[in-house]
Amino acid sequence: MHYPWDPNSSDLVITTDSVAGSNSYMYVYFYDENNAEAGAVLLYFSSRIQYHIGWCSTWLNLPEELPSNRSKVWRISYDKEKFTVKIYCNDVEVLTADLTKDCNGNPNWKLYWERK
Repeated sequence: MHYPWDPNSSDLVITTDSVAGSNSYMYVYFYDENNAEAGAVLLYFSSRIQYHIGWCSTWLNLPEELPSNRSKVWRISYDKEKFTVKIYCNDVEVLTADLTKDCNGNPNWKLYWERK
């Protein structure tokens, strides 16, 4: 599915009912006005829920424990000025990624994340 989203005006909200250990994925790709990839946030519901910041990180465990209820409302924010991605689960902040520091292993991260 393709949904228009302007990270400058609101957060992206997605509801899931996947649980840890279900081996489900949630893929969120960002695109610029020319439909070129401009970032990504992926979640993998393994025994411990993992995340991947596109063109930035490998698969890593979320550093925070998630709320225990099955239905989860995910909120993703992206500050294009500070290159900061935040992930919330049921209004609990579970990740803050500072791309200027966390993507130092991939020299091309900025090619995607700075697209407008």
